[in-house]
Amino acid sequence: RDFNEQVRSLVSHIRKKDPRVLAQRERQRELDEARVVAEKKRATEQRRKRAEEIAMLAEQEKEMLAAHDEAVADLMGDLSDSEEDEDTFHCPLCRKTFKSEKMMKQHEKSKKHREKLAELQEEFAEELDEAGLMKQEESEVAQQPARGKKKVLCVDTTA
Repeated sequence: RDFNEQVRSLVSHIRKKDPRVLAQRERQRELDEARVVAEKKRATEQRRKRAEEIAMLAEQEKEMLAAHDEAVADLMGDLSDSEEDEDTFHCPLCRKTFKSEKMMKQHEKSKKHREKLAELQEEFAEELDEAGLMKQEESEVAQQPARGKKKVLCVDTTA
């Protein structure tokens, strides 16, 4: 038993004084520090890449919205231009042409026109939901069934 204690004390003394053991401890400490630095660099790089991805997605969303707005403006401009040049009136939704403004207004009040308009609005709301562009509150309002009389948005293309 005394022999074991003497061996243990000798080993601990050698560990404290032996330059090989001290050098190994120093190498291990340097490796640990290098590993910590590498992990910090990797985490910083991941954060930077994620920020770039978010910025790129936001830019794509802005471009998509701008393209959509331009397309709608072009469509509305084409509709108003074509109707001003001609004596006929056209419903692009139903693809019908009318000879007078009165006939066009009667058509806008018709059940078929209102149903097609409501269907188009629902499709547009669904596309915005899928693209993540519509706010949660707006999507909930768009999905609620209408109570009583239906109110349908109709664009007056005669003006």
